[in-house]
Amino acid sequence: MSSKLIRAVKSRWDKSSIIHQKALVIRFIEIYGSIHSKGDWLQYLATEFNLSDNGEAAPELDQVYH
Repeated sequence: MSSKLIRAVKSRWDKSSIIHQKALVIRFIEIYGSIHSKGDWLQYLATEFNLSDNGEAAPELDQVYH
């Protein structure tokens, strides 16, 4: 995972409400059972935030989070 993508994920996470963060954690645990590694968690968040490998979001979904 590139450092640019990690920064984008962390930025999205920081801008998310506590309620949204909690929902993401619960969904991850329901799917995978637990958080196995930081890399797994960050990749899951990148997918949920619809971020590409270069850290950019799809334009239509980018509006949802801003």
